[in-house]
Amino acid sequence: MQGKRGAFVGRDIVPCWIADMDFEAPRPVVDAVVARAKHGIYGYTDASAELEDLTLRRLKTLYGSTETPDRSWLRWLPGLLPGLHHAVRAACQSREDRVVLLTPLYPPFLAAVERNGATLVQIPLIDSGASSIEI
Repeated sequence: MQGKRGAFVGRDIVPCWIADMDFEAPRPVVDAVVARAKHGIYGYTDASAELEDLTLRRLKTLYGSTETPDRSWLRWLPGLLPGLHHAVRAACQSREDRVVLLTPLYPPFLAAVERNGATLVQIPLIDSGASSIEI
């Protein structure tokens, strides 16, 4: 593992950045991406009926929805960041509404709060000094 600009060469560290990992993806992942890319259409698509059915069933069984989930509840978005913008707009009406986020965090996630009319409250994570986590 080299890491950014070789920062971790020769060290027992697996660097995991925001989006780009410094290790080869597992072969089944590579194969699935290549197979999907071969169809040649790269635009966004709607969710399949099967995915909608599974999502509605999960809302009912896993999360114990007291109402029967309905397709009209679902909004399919092209990524997490648009979802964060949507959530802030849906839940917050004014600057008096606050959204709490743990930092450090991917900067566009932080920007989503104030760009949609709410107040950002940052809670910094504390560095405990631990060099590794035992699982």
